[in-house]
Amino acid sequence: MESIGDKIFEYKRPVLERRVERFLAERPFIPKTPPVEVDLIQLLMPEVRQLRPIEVLAAKYKVSAMVLTPSFMHRDLVIAMDQGIMNSRNAAEYNMTIAEEIGHIELHRAVMLGIHELEDFIDLQKHSRWAIAERDAKYFARALLMPRRMLERVASEEYKRLARDIAFSDAYQFESLLMVRLSTVFDIPLIETRRRIEEYTGGMRTRLDKSIAICSEELLDLTDEITVRRMNQTELPFADSVWE
Repeated sequence: MESIGDKIFEYKRPVLERRVERFLAERPFIPKTPPVEVDLIQLLMPEVRQLRPIEVLAAKYKVSAMVLTPSFMHRDLVIAMDQGIMNSRNAAEYNMTIAEEIGHIELHRAVMLGIHELEDFIDLQKHSRWAIAERDAKYFARALLMPRRMLERVASEEYKRLARDIAFSDAYQFESLLMVRLSTVFDIPLIETRRRIEEYTGGMRTRLDKSIAICSEELLDLTDEITVRRMNQTELPFADSVWE
């Protein structure tokens, strides 16, 4: 018997980056400086009818939010979110939660149209391909909250500022403070900031490591990193075949 989970397909990271860039390009009202206003994005998505709070959604079902299409609403989508997250003052957690649901809508709309009630979503979580959907939606969310062009610009600015402020006496401290600054500027949880840096197809992780290791006053740009990696005869991290 066919399941709605069978409609989940896997995306490679470069494809997800392009999907996010196209998504943002179609929304010129988004400011060019962080943080990205995902609340406004969600509000102006015509297919999303409402954002609905549900009590103890996270505590009872171990999910922060979900997307469903009530049968009486045909193809209109509803984002249901744990009421505690909606009411909390933790903007970073809220932003990540909304962004992930936007990711599911953009990547897995055919699946979301088959979720009519909470029980359908619980059943979907048991599907063997659900982990793929979650991984890709989270990547989309991080890329949406920290878009490529913004990330490159802000990371370069913050790196340069930090190099001027504290220099390189402690590499671990330097990297840690940079992550905190990026998390604050983009209003995204620190753990998600680190994951974005690790996964980013522009090689940010190794560029940071190399820049700090040689005490560079500026973050290595992409061409520098390509040169470094070619000299070391290592594979580029942003090849189309990337997926662990």
